Amino acid sequence: MIQVNRVSKHYGSIKAVNRISFEAKLGSTTVLVGTSGSGKTTTLKTINRLIEPSEGQILIDGKDISLQKPQLLRRQIGYVSQNNGLFPHYTVRQNVAIVPSLIGWSAEKTLQRSEEILEQLLIPMAQFGHKFPKELSGGQYQRVALARALVTRPPVLLMDEPFGALDPVTRQQIRQELKSLPGHPERSIVLVTHDLAEAIELGDQIVVMDRGKCLQQGPASDLLFKPRDSFIKSFFDTQRFQLELSAVTLEQAIHYLHSNQHSTSTKIETRNLTLWETITLMEKENLTSLYYQSSSGQIFQLTIPILLSCISQIKAKYGIT
Repeated sequence: MIQVNRVSKHYGSIKAVNRISFEAKLGSTTVLVGTSGSGKTTTLKTINRLIEPSEGQILIDGKDISLQKPQLLRRQIGYVSQNNGLFPHYTVRQNVAIVPSLIGWSAEKTLQRSEEILEQLLIPMAQFGHKFPKELSGGQYQRVALARALVTRPPVLLMDEPFGALDPVTRQQIRQELKSLPGHPERSIVLVTHDLAEAIELGDQIVVMDRGKCLQQGPASDLLFKPRDSFIKSFFDTQRFQLELSAVTLEQAIHYLHSNQHSTSTKIETRNLTLWETITLMEKENLTSLYYQSSSGQIFQLTIPILLSCISQIKAKYGIT
């Protein structure tokens, strides 16, 4: 777990980060969003000591990182950014093997784990291991950068706009691959992004920043339906329709639905999808309705108008217009 306690970073009279506090729990993803220049990246880089804070304390698994040597600390932290380039004169295999070699892994263990993580990220070693970064597409390049960060199974993963340069389709594919990777329950992730849909999709907790300060933090549903002030509300307004649908799961929405019992031969959707994912599925499959079985065993008939009505009822409950 990562604990950021009242961390500040001053450059002269400028407070780039001003007393930021949050916890990134094991098995969760914390996303930092905010206005341009709000201190998101500066905050992220204090966690691996690429930037030293002016004040405050950061703990990883209860240990104060200021008492550790930066080089040793960083070997325990995966780091991926849009501009965190691969070494151009190293092959894919050599790039992924850098950190394992630094911490003393055997060649056999390094190769086995490199093959495993590259396979999981759809960059099989047999096909890509000999290639150089310039021979990769943008999506392949970013997958290799992610593999390099994850190969040693670090307990902390920091990501700074890692998918920003990718086209929307590739970006969505890699986000799905990241979510499906094994080992997430043993890892704390902190992600910086300007993409609010990405923040909602990946974040268990979202921290909204402005002018170096944390304005509100919590799950996406709290930020959207229980904003602390007008700034938080307006921050999400440009994409509000999609974001609200993406922040609410079917399991959360059933409180606003009526149970409809049907025979066991009826199609029942049992995955805990968001409303946005459910509507996308229905449109893709050209379904007028489907059936969802809740964790309590109740069965609900869903149509797109019914799903949209859930959002209206949630907003009415919290007085959001």
